[in-house]
Amino acid sequence: MEKYVLLGTVLLLLLGTGCQEIQLNNGERVVNEHGSIKNINALNTFVSNVKDQKKAKINVISYGIEGQKLFEKITFNGDYLNVHRSVDKNFIEEYQCEGIFVEENELEKRYILKQCTGDFTGEMELLTLKK
Repeated sequence: MEKYVLLGTVLLLLLGTGCQEIQLNNGERVVNEHGSIKNINALNTFVSNVKDQKKAKINVISYGIEGQKLFEKITFNGDYLNVHRSVDKNFIEEYQCEGIFVEENELEKRYILKQCTGDFTGEMELLTLKK
């Protein structure tokens, strides 16, 4: 009986470690559920890495009023940001941006993609954090 308990514990540890590695390989994840934002520190780290010209990845997931799932996969290759957007796993658009900046006032903090071209042109507000 002890062998099965030990084997089960080892398998759980291996599975847990494997899942964590997959998450790290796909980038950090920020979730916006109707203004309730989880893991904002990952986005701040991403912005810092872009500013320092370090390669980085992040996934931003936002949920619509009717439950739609907007998925934005953003990668920085050291030169520009590549943004791939989909809703409920259906591709919407892809574009490149020259950078990301944070605009802050007493009411909110906004994360904005700048100088974007491709399927979208201009500035795109990625996320707004209410204070």
